[in-house]
Amino acid sequence: MTKFFGTARRSASRLVRAIACVTAFFAIGATGAMAQQSAYTPDKGRLDTSFGTVYQDYNSAWQGKTFGENARTVTIQEYLLSFSYGITDDLSLDASIGYGTLTGGLSKDPNRANPKGCWNQPANTLAARQCQDPIPQGSRDGLIDSTVGLRYRAVKEDSERWDSLPTIAVYGAAIIKGDYEPTPQALGNGANGFKTGIALGRYFKQIDFGINAGLEYQYLKGPKDVVPNNINGSVGVYKFIKSYFASASYQFQHSQSGWDTGEGPFPSNPDNLPANLVGPPDSRDYNRMLNAVGRKENWQSWQLGAGYVTDGGTVIYASYTDVFDGRNTADRSTWQLNLTVPTQLFHRE
Repeated sequence: MTKFFGTARRSASRLVRAIACVTAFFAIGATGAMAQQSAYTPDKGRLDTSFGTVYQDYNSAWQGKTFGENARTVTIQEYLLSFSYGITDDLSLDASIGYGTLTGGLSKDPNRANPKGCWNQPANTLAARQCQDPIPQGSRDGLIDSTVGLRYRAVKEDSERWDSLPTIAVYGAAIIKGDYEPTPQALGNGANGFKTGIALGRYFKQIDFGINAGLEYQYLKGPKDVVPNNINGSVGVYKFIKSYFASASYQFQHSQSGWDTGEGPFPSNPDNLPANLVGPPDSRDYNRMLNAVGRKENWQSWQLGAGYVTDGGTVIYASYTDVFDGRNTADRSTWQLNLTVPTQLFHRE
């Protein structure tokens, strides 16, 4: 078995690649399609396999720039699998897939109209989980959007020099929509597309400290007022203490298109739904704006994480992310856990 870290002093370059892969992979959003890439490609013949789970919940959101709370709590649980294979030391093949489950939540207000609505269903029953009020929710689970693409490291840093250029990589990937229904409170935007971006990384061996940054453009096929195209970005820092590390980062998304649900006027029944599916007037438009797939959605978030690297190079990483500002987006909290395992499939020459 190949040993990726030395016994006297673990290789800084190996450590930084491991942590960069984890922090960058989950830099943006919950799903693999929304995640940015790392500047550090795996060595030739090495396969990095990452197993992850993500939990999100929210019951408040920004409608435009107006913040409000909702009695319905939305929860999302995702299980992610990603691969990065080193074709050469500078070129990698990357792919991600996953499966998710979404629960639309229950209203806690017993005084609302429509006594047979979701808010009177016991939370632990099948009827509650399948409830479709106040508007049709679509599939509650399914395969999430997946990606496959290439990443090229154009510049390699010298971590022992203070004045070295950072590691720089460029990448592109196809986005393949999942099999969920792209209706309100869905697991994604429900559209094929592609993304391209640039990733930077700089590790200072003298102080066991590093910086990651990235900028990405995501195009999704569809009418510009239905499916948004997004610019995503992030910048973060991390610090090693022997085999342990901690990280902190800032992320953002800015939609270049999509439906700006924060602008009125709002029709009373925009989809001409049957009366028994529309729900109470005071909740109908709110839920449509909050959960509309294809909305113009801007947000900013912070993330804190910590992890451990084994002698064999396996990385265990956990993080918490919170959205602190946005437009037409949920005030969501996200917990993530990731395990990355390196495997040298072919010996280096």
